[in-house]
Amino acid sequence: MSKKIFIDPGHGGRDPGAVANSLRESEIVLDVARELDLILKSEGLDVRLSRNCDLGANERLGIDDRWRAANAWGADYYISIHANAGGGTGAETFFAASKPDDLAFARTVNDTYAAAMELRNRRVAPDTQTHVGSLGVLRFSRMPAILVELGFVDAPMGAPDVDILRNRRRDMAQALADGIIRHLGIEQIFAKESNDANRQFAREQTIRFNIDGIPIDIDGYIENGTTYARARQLLEALGYDVGWDADAAAVLVNRKAPIGVTEEELHYLQQIVHDEARGEGLEGQILVANVVLNRVNNPQFPNEIIEVIKENRLNSEGKQQFQFTPASRPTFGSAIVNANTIKAVCIALSGRDYSQGALFFDSAHTENPPRQSWAAQNRNMVFEHGRHRFYV
Repeated sequence: MSKKIFIDPGHGGRDPGAVANSLRESEIVLDVARELDLILKSEGLDVRLSRNCDLGANERLGIDDRWRAANAWGADYYISIHANAGGGTGAETFFAASKPDDLAFARTVNDTYAAAMELRNRRVAPDTQTHVGSLGVLRFSRMPAILVELGFVDAPMGAPDVDILRNRRRDMAQALADGIIRHLGIEQIFAKESNDANRQFAREQTIRFNIDGIPIDIDGYIENGTTYARARQLLEALGYDVGWDADAAAVLVNRKAPIGVTEEELHYLQQIVHDEARGEGLEGQILVANVVLNRVNNPQFPNEIIEVIKENRLNSEGKQQFQFTPASRPTFGSAIVNANTIKAVCIALSGRDYSQGALFFDSAHTENPPRQSWAAQNRNMVFEHGRHRFYV
């Protein structure tokens, strides 16, 4: 049976959504939703829209109307399409914090879309991190559900968002479709659930692998003396990029080996990312790796990864101080690195850079009590992500 995809173009009618640069959010998302409808149907999927035309000037489609329609139809997946505002840039996707299993769907669609449109990949986050604190269309829908922010209608001059939202709506729809189809394919191959309760992956259970001398925890379970592990996580920990070819109905596995990086350098970079970005998502970990690599390429710093990580400099009090505090600890280098950190480092080494040239970061403002770091006093902050602020 064909999968049923419910597409919800946000706002409409007397609610135009965000408006800037002669762009109306309700019109943008409707255009993209219509294109996405056609593309997914051409792939053999069953599709329904919450609205397929703009509403009257005095009409409004409520939040409850949207998720109730999806539930009544029995949709397998729900995707709400929006455009952002607030002067930022890039794409981001939300899922319901009350439905953590929806994270994989959100991540696949978001990452595929941002990469295809060459937009800043801002984050994948639970709806508790939105300005309203929760999103009813995600929480009350019975199926996996995500809300995608396509870009910023009021992005600053020079950012690609406005041009993309104005002129590339078909491309945006194709990128979303690729993400949805990719998720369906990977889910089918790697994450098909068994009806046998003994063959379920327990969220808390992990299997420890020793890969090239580095201990890595992979989701899995042991049954009757046989070890089972998530194939996708294991492949990504080995340095492969995993995707889905809808035309061939095949999983794509491509080696992404860092060029010109020794095993020791790779180990150091993984360790510093693990220690400095613990608790951050994939993008937050990539950002820490980006800063290290930015320093390697900057004449103000050493030109080797290990030397950058272990560098000592005089602080404001005239004392020698490690640039990366974890590198000063006797236990540095012995941490258990998880698959997400391995992937983040691999992505950073492959050239993906979200850092806007940042050379410093700190989390001093999150400490109790908050403090002002050296970077905050002496450098220009360019953006904030997760617990960290980044400086040039």
